[in-house]
Amino acid sequence: MATIIKMLNFQSIQLLKKATCYNGLKLKILYNKEDLDSVIDSIQKTRKIYQFYTRIPFYENTNHEHIKILVEQTIHINKII
Repeated sequence: MATIIKMLNFQSIQLLKKATCYNGLKLKILYNKEDLDSVIDSIQKTRKIYQFYTRIPFYENTNHEHIKILVEQTIHINKII
């Protein structure tokens, strides 16, 4: 199950809840770069950024492991995950 966080007053603390087999969290999705930077800066453990894109990657991060994955259509993201 994906947790989709899309709120007017975003707070990165809401995404710091660890995904476990007990709480049903498997995937967390953000909708803009500012929220992503806020979350990455808040996380104290190992960070991996998986970016799916259809044309041009829209986000750059050289401070952490950043994996960019080109997909032909966004529907392919579900199959990859």
